[in-house]
Amino acid sequence: MIAARLKGYFETSLADLTQPTRSDWIFALRTVSAGLIALLAAYALKLDHPQWAMMTVFIVAQPVAGMVLAKGFYRLLGTLVGGVAAIGITTVFGTNPWVLVTVL
Repeated sequence: MIAARLKGYFETSLADLTQPTRSDWIFALRTVSAGLIALLAAYALKLDHPQWAMMTVFIVAQPVAGMVLAKGFYRLLGTLVGGVAAIGITTVFGTNPWVLVTVL
């Protein structure tokens, strides 16, 4: 009973992966287009590592717009928390490099 149910689940899951829908194609096209625009903008600005602009697009790309905003918010929050933690750690342990390396 359980084996048959699992087999049916995996068959439908694999079928979904091998047969992209119209919305899947639109999402892929939008993501690739945004990545290329970011890469061209990075080259136009003569950035040191322009590939990171395109990589960022693929990292934050989500099929639903609200998910992109939430992911952006959490990335910003994580950056702020990491910055505050780095300032605190270097303030407390910055005078002794061996302790600083151990803490980090």
